[in-house]
Amino acid sequence: MDDSKQALTELLKEAVTAVQGAIEVGEDASADIADSATDAELKAELKQGSRTSTKWRERFDQVTAEIGADQGESSDNPIMTSINDLGRGISEQTNDPVARNLGIIATGQIALHYCIASFDTLHRYTKLVGMQGVGDTIAQCLAEAKQSDERYTELAAKIAA
Repeated sequence: MDDSKQALTELLKEAVTAVQGAIEVGEDASADIADSATDAELKAELKQGSRTSTKWRERFDQVTAEIGADQGESSDNPIMTSINDLGRGISEQTNDPVARNLGIIATGQIALHYCIASFDTLHRYTKLVGMQGVGDTIAQCLAEAKQSDERYTELAAKIAA
């Protein structure tokens, strides 16, 4: 393996552990924030989001093993932690149910956009280093994140109407 490919593989390993940390925060946040939502569809979507995050975590455990990254060593993810804190703040400080629900959706979409960008970047890097199977697994997470984002957009439109 040439030096550039080796360096990119090492970067990929580090990025995977960072994304694992983000997924773990998102998994916990979706479950926690569901109680703050007042809209039944939003509550259901948040619970689905938690289940999807669990799938992503399991897939990334597999990815970690396949690329040779440190297993069980997900790194702290201050970006996703900050997004989660923002969502909690909105839930605790916003008394109007419509505004609270829309705020929950907004922070959920911010988190999803972070995941979409991360998954897309990782997917591209796996192609560059010839890890097609790993890339396919990450692409599956990317597609699901985009679908979740679209459902949130549709739900926000209903709630705001």
